[in-house]
Amino acid sequence: LWAANKKGHTEDSATNKKRTNRPTVDPNVLFANPQQQQRQQKGSSSSTKRKKNKYSQFSKADKIEKDPLEALLEESERKLQSLREEMDPVLRKKREQERNIPAPPPEASTRLEFPNNKDIDPYDPTTFGYMEIGTIVGPHGVHGWTKVEGCTDFPERLTRAGMPLHIKPARKRAPRKVTLAGGKFIGDDQFLVQLQGIYNRTAAEKLRGATLYYATQQDTVELQDDEMIVSDLVGLEVYRILGEEGKDDDNQPRRLVGTVVGVVLAEEMCSIPGLLHDQIEVGLVNEEEQPPTPGRPQDLVLIPLVPEIVTKIDLAEKMLLVDPPSGLLDLTYVREEKVKIKALLPPAKD
Repeated sequence: LWAANKKGHTEDSATNKKRTNRPTVDPNVLFANPQQQQRQQKGSSSSTKRKKNKYSQFSKADKIEKDPLEALLEESERKLQSLREEMDPVLRKKREQERNIPAPPPEASTRLEFPNNKDIDPYDPTTFGYMEIGTIVGPHGVHGWTKVEGCTDFPERLTRAGMPLHIKPARKRAPRKVTLAGGKFIGDDQFLVQLQGIYNRTAAEKLRGATLYYATQQDTVELQDDEMIVSDLVGLEVYRILGEEGKDDDNQPRRLVGTVVGVVLAEEMCSIPGLLHDQIEVGLVNEEEQPPTPGRPQDLVLIPLVPEIVTKIDLAEKMLLVDPPSGLLDLTYVREEKVKIKALLPPAKD
């Protein structure tokens, strides 16, 4: 009996020990709200996130020195690159050309300030301070030169080394700054241009179709008294003289005709030089229709840019006086704009 009682006593003690090892369950937790349990879990997780390492200021993890083997490998790579440049005469010549590129003039180093105007077209850089001077047709040779079809009356913009230019690829919106490493004028508005950093044909091929611009605020061209830039005429108000001939134009009555919306060069209309004159395209103001009907095309007229008709051009007051012959302002036309549909049309119904 004593052995049996002892055996039972040990089993009871073992079962009691097992029972004591079981986790105790709080009865309040069993009947708690699930949302309350989620709040408690979030509170506990946020409290753990707020903890900071109070020994971080004594840590030396960011002061670990580089592995000596990695440092030796990097140094050897730099020495190999310098040896390749010394052994390659073409690359060495290009590096010397980059060092010999002169600094731009002070006028071309002014800081650009872009206008804050609602009329700015983000896809047209000419509306926010840039002037188009050429288009890259393609590569020329194997040393990074490109052939450019120029559209400027000042060849030094594409031939003077060190000049800051801006290039806009065909599918990009805004131009980026580049430096002119060299340029040659080969005649008939054709240039050979090399940009800094472009020294092989593969890199030059990627510039095909890109447009070159010049910032108007960094213009270094000095104009004479009787010269002006064509783009400065756009936006001027055109007034017609109503007084008698032979009198001072400033003291005679005038009437607003319209606004200059463009300039048509003689080379664009006729290939024979001297046969035609440059003409300004004026958008006429309809006094009977005030305000103008939205969506209605504007009447346009071409006025020859000759002293007998355009008697005064004042860029400071942004106005232009004309004395047209009778019937010239009646030759109006409307510009037809082509609409491009950039969406798929629904299938036709039978």
